[in-house]
This record gives sequence, C-alpha cells and structure tokens, in this order.
Amino acid sequence: MRVHSRKAQPFSNFFKQTIHFLLSFALILGAFKFETNVQAGTPLAVTAHGKEVSWGAGAAITYHVDQGSLGTLNNTQAVTLVNELFGTWQAVPGANLTIQNGGALNVDVTSTNYTSYRTNTGGDAYHPIIFDTDGSITDAVFGSGASDFTAGFAGPGWLISADPAQDGKIIDASAVFNAKFLTSSAGTLTEFKAIMLHEIGHFLGIGHSQANLGLAFDREIIFNNNDSLPIMFPISLGDRSSILSADDKAQLLRLYPGGGTSNGTISGKVFLSDGATPFQGANVIARRVDDPNNIAVSSVSGFLYKGTGVNSNKGTTDVTVQGTYEISGLPTGNYTVEVEPIHPGFISGSSVGPLDPPVDLPGTAEYYSGASESNSDANNSAAIVSVNSGQSVSNINIILNNTPLPNAAEAEANNTIATAQSIATPVVVSASINVNDAGTTDPTTGYAMKDHYSFSGNSNDWVTIDLNWGSSSAANLKLILYDANERRIAISMDCVYSGSICVPSRQIGPMKLPASGRYTVGVGSASGSTNYTLQVTGQTNGNGTSTTVNGASFQSGAAMSPDTIASMFGTNMTATTASAPAGQPLPTSMGGIRVEVGGTQAQLFYVSPAQINYVIPSSTTSGTKLVTVKNFSGEVARGTIEVAPVSPAFFTANQNGAGVPAGYVTRVTAGSAQQTNEVISSFNGSSFVPATVQRRGDALYLILFGTGVRYAPNSNTANDIPQAGGGSILNVAESVEVTIGGKIAQVSYAGVQGGYIGLDQLNILIPADAVASPTTPVIIKIRDANNNMVTANQMTIALQ
Repeated sequence: MRVHSRKAQPFSNFFKQTIHFLLSFALILGAFKFETNVQAGTPLAVTAHGKEVSWGAGAAITYHVDQGSLGTLNNTQAVTLVNELFGTWQAVPGANLTIQNGGALNVDVTSTNYTSYRTNTGGDAYHPIIFDTDGSITDAVFGSGASDFTAGFAGPGWLISADPAQDGKIIDASAVFNAKFLTSSAGTLTEFKAIMLHEIGHFLGIGHSQANLGLAFDREIIFNNNDSLPIMFPISLGDRSSILSADDKAQLLRLYPGGGTSNGTISGKVFLSDGATPFQGANVIARRVDDPNNIAVSSVSGFLYKGTGVNSNKGTTDVTVQGTYEISGLPTGNYTVEVEPIHPGFISGSSVGPLDPPVDLPGTAEYYSGASESNSDANNSAAIVSVNSGQSVSNINIILNNTPLPNAAEAEANNTIATAQSIATPVVVSASINVNDAGTTDPTTGYAMKDHYSFSGNSNDWVTIDLNWGSSSAANLKLILYDANERRIAISMDCVYSGSICVPSRQIGPMKLPASGRYTVGVGSASGSTNYTLQVTGQTNGNGTSTTVNGASFQSGAAMSPDTIASMFGTNMTATTASAPAGQPLPTSMGGIRVEVGGTQAQLFYVSPAQINYVIPSSTTSGTKLVTVKNFSGEVARGTIEVAPVSPAFFTANQNGAGVPAGYVTRVTAGSAQQTNEVISSFNGSSFVPATVQRRGDALYLILFGTGVRYAPNSNTANDIPQAGGGSILNVAESVEVTIGGKIAQVSYAGVQGGYIGLDQLNILIPADAVASPTTPVIIKIRDANNNMVTANQMTIALQ
C-alpha cells in the first residue's frame, strides 16, 4: 500500500506578508512518524481569509527540471515523463493556466545543494522538479531511512495577506521524486507515473479526494476499476493509469476557471438533524445518473472553515461557510447528490477535508431527497438535480438522518463463514473479540478472522460497514467482506501511521454490491482483546435505473415487439404527471422528458415520476435494446428490453395481467342477426370480478384487447378484411390458437384495433362445449416466424 502525505515548513515574513510552504509525501512502504499539516478535499489549503490556495486563474507556471537521472530513466527520459504529466493537467478542457518547462536547472541537485533549490521564501523562478537519484535528498529532509518508504514529495508555498489579490497566491513550488522507488523494485513505472501525476496535482494546489471510495478497497483482481478513482485519492492503489478522473478535472477547474466553460455547479449546506446546525467534514458527491462511477465529483462540507488537528491553523472562522459544500466542474447532466463519512484512515498527511481526524456522520450515508429532505427521509429517496450548461444550482441542502438503528448482540459461535450470525440491515452489533478466539484464516490475506455476520443484499444496494472499538492500543482489528461464493470482495484499510494518532476504527464502503445474494462481514484480530460495535447500513439509489414491462400483462423479462404498449418503472424520472391529449397524435416529449428505444424516440401515453407508458417504435429491430429517459440536461434513467416480432399480451380489468379480461362479449341471438354487447366483469367496490356469461344457445364472441399481436405471420391473406377505399386490414387469425374452458376456439380476427396506437384486438367464438366454470381459463398462443408458439398471459371468464 502506498501513501501520500504532506509536511509543512515554517517561514518568516515576506514583504510584510507571510508565506506558508506545504509539502506532500508519496510514501511507498510501512508507517511513518512525521507531523504533517494539510487541509484538503477541494483545494490543497485555505487561508484564514477563506481564500483557496492557487497560482491564480490565468497563471503562467514555469518549472525547471533537474539534470540527473531518475532510477532506471536517464535524464532525457525522466524530463520527457515530467513534461507529459504536467501536460496531462494542462490539457484539461477549460482550465485557465499555462504550464511550461523553462529548461534544466543549472546543476544536478543532490543532498549537498538541495536547500538552494527545493524551497525559497523569496519566490524565485525555479519551481524545481528534482530527481533524488539515490534517496539522499529524501533522507536529508526527513531523516535517515525515509527514502526506503517515501516515493516523493511536493508542494507549493503561498502568501497570507490582507490583500485579496495576494492572499493564497502560490509564489513557489517544488517536487522531489525518489529514484529508489524504481531501483529497489518497490513498484512499477506505471505506479510511479501515477504517483508523480498526483504530486504534480499538489504542486498546482489541488488537495485529496475520496470520490468513489467504495472502488478503492474492493478486490482489484475481480473488479479492476481503480481507474475510476481520482488520481488525487489519498493513497496509491497499484498500477492505476496516469489519467485524470472527472473529479480531478473538476478540482483543477475550480482553482483555474476559464471563461465560457459549459460546466455547472451544485452547492448547498449539510446540517445536523435539527436542520439548522451546520455539519463540517462530510464528503458530498454528485454522480451523473448515466455514468455514476466515471462522472462523480466531490466536495467536503465546511471545506473553507477552520480545521482541527494538523489543520487547526488553516481555514477561515467565518461562520457563514460552516457546513457549506460546492461541487463545481460538472458536465451538463442529471445528478444525484449523496453524503458519506470521510474514511477514518485518512488522517494527518492523508487528510481529506479540514477535520483531522475525520468525524463519522451521526446517522447513515444518504442522498439529497429534494422536497422530501428531512432528518428521517428514506435511504432510497434520491432526488434528481439537473445541471444545464454553465448553470449554478444552489440550496441543495442535506439534513442528516438521526433515526436510531436497531441493536443486536453477538451470538456465538460465529467463527466461520458457514456459521455466520445472520443480521438484518441496518443494524449495530455489540460484540467482543480476542486474538486467542477460535476463528479461520482468510486465504488471500492471512488475517485471523474471528467473528462473522451475514446479511442479504441486492445488486443496486450500496453498503457501508463501520467497525469501532475502545482505543487504538486495545487491539488491531480487521474487516473483510465476502460474497455468496466466500470470495473476499472488499477489505478495510489499516492505519498507515504509528502511535496514538491512529483511530480505533475500520470501514468498508460505501460500495455498491456487485450482485444480489448473501454477504458476510468478517471481523479479524491481529492483537489484543476489546469490545467493539459493528454498524452495517445500506442505501438504495433507484435513480439511473428503470424497468420496462409489457403494458398489458405487466410481465417483466419477456420480449416485446415493435408497436407494443410498454410501461416503464423507475424513480424521479420526471417532476410532473401528464397524459397525452385525447384526439391528437401521441407526443414524443411530455412532462419535460422523452423516451428513446435504441436511439429512436418513442410516442408517449403517460408520464409521472415513477411510471411512463409508451409505445415501442415501429422501426425497432429484434435484439437487446437500450431504453433511456432523458430531460433537457441529459439522461435520467436507463434500462434494457428484448425485442422480438411477436409478444402477445392482453389487458385485464384489474390492470395486473391476470383474472378477467378488459373486454366484452358480443352476443348474436340464435335464429336472428341481432347483436348485443355484454360486460364480462363488474366492480365490487375494491376490484373487478367476473360477470357470469350466460350462453343460452347463442353465439358468443369474446372481444379482447392487447398488444404485440399484429406482427404474427400473415400466411393466409384470404382472412384479410378488404377496405372500401382499397387495401385491406391484415388479419393474422391463422397464426393464433385459443382454448376456452379446455376447448379449441375459432378466432375470426386478430390484428390492429384501429382506434388506438399500439392496441391489438382478438375476436374469438366461445366454443359451445367449453366447460362452464366461474374461472374458465382463456389460453392464447401466437405463432412467430420460426413456427414457435408464444403464450400470452392467462385470463379467466365466468362461463355458464
């Protein structure tokens, strides 16, 4: 595990102003004991006047590079790499800064002369990039042996001034990269490049971020998703590519905004459960619903306000910024906004936000819930926040929940996954552990896992697991999360520091569960004995997902054909409820949204926040198709459907696809041509029940309405119905088989109903010998082009 941290150096007055210099470490092995000084989360630091430290928008930054080699890289290769990584930051679209290589330093910097180049309180023009060829510079700065675990360090020096134009302005910066990382095989060049890119971010004034925390500690060999983490994540996680995430780009754009940017901003405050007291130190993330991992940008509540611990001398004391967050650099789109705790392991030089150590939320991780926002809103009540081009959306305020969680006591024996204690989330478990307890050894880490707890989860759930015990000296505990196959899928991060600054806490998540099923939390002990509490909470974000079912049968998963009436279910798909105007063509946009099936806009019957009724476009071809809901800002939700030529389904009176059909009987009186229409259902005050159909020797035609019928093979054109003005109505009755009461029924018509888009009709002669029953079954099958019989939803009528 690699760690980045920082160390501050005090400096004296500079032209009646104060300059503050801050360094960031890139640690590669083990724990360290340096006192560090940093505020991070959005900027690297904030002045007492509330100014975020930067070179300034429009700045021209010139760096100079050492003459030496960098481990396995000669000077030319090393300089090329440095230029490439600075160029990565420079290339962020919309960033208003210029970065250039000013040429080589005039010497090869070593441990004998580094003090003349690494820092300069007068703000010289060197801004050096130094190659520590043998680790001696690192040892000289931090003590003998530091080069064995420090991959590099970097940071700026800035002014603290009453002049707003000067306050927080970076006037000098440096970076030192330790070649031992490469020559001692501590890591690969790929990882070293990512660390260098991270440190250059600090050189530019950017702090740490924990966006996508749940991806960091899942099992890389299974998920391979570390490239979705910010390059400014507090620790290095192996061979991450040297690319910038949406969060990295947003943090740069915040410090160096350019004119004419199309990016937007979401801002607000985080409050305690009283809705009035600001809460400092919560991580707030905006996720675009169409790409929630890759377009995730974060801020920390109260990031401008005075910090604690090593950050106690940074930030403003202006109470108006307490609890305030600001997520900038957002591409146009629809977002959910979530709040989560800062990981307890991110302390001292690995800080995220102003609080050191971080504080836990008083309740569970949750979402901004819009009009439902309160101290007891449901954990799946995520509201859509739409961000248009260049728009600033304010007052997205979050009130933290304070509902007490159910308690449970540990039940022994739970020392194996097979004997894990079953728990229902959310829950707080009170338990105890001893290094000498019976347990099992985790095969991939070698940890001695003593206690196990299992719970059920769904693939759309996010879970957060918090483990807390008495004191850091009482025991050294571990957390592992296993899936139903007993594979380790996530692990907690140990404290990378030593001594009393380590917090007696471990955390997994918030992370999205990869599949539905049983999960097991393992608690391990490496030393000592202690009481502990285990808190397991979850949150479900329905935004961004939708399910389409047949609009007649409400069956999900079955294929649907073109021109089928469909119903989509989701969350917050639109803010309004609207129906298509009667007597007019169906619109393709209504209530501020549209639906696209395979990229083609669908006609809409009805839209609401939770349900949309639409028609699958006629041009839709067979296969799996993406269905998206979009508003003016972009995608709101998505799902998939299977499309096939035939998908028969029929409407029922109770609108659930079962029971009595939504149709009628046409009676042709025996011995005459008289026709009358009769109901086949009646309403009993709570639901529709069958109305008895009396046969009395008459010819009875059952008229049913459905969808997905019309594209059955038309193999007998003699059945088609001629039109007076020419042409004919296609009748695919020859492809339909119906039994009523166990007897084969004659189908006289099957095809388009004609009055409503997507609606099909069947006319069926009820067999005279059909078995009478209050629940006489009506079974309909339709032949497709491959001669397969596709069965519709089964219905019943009351036949006498």
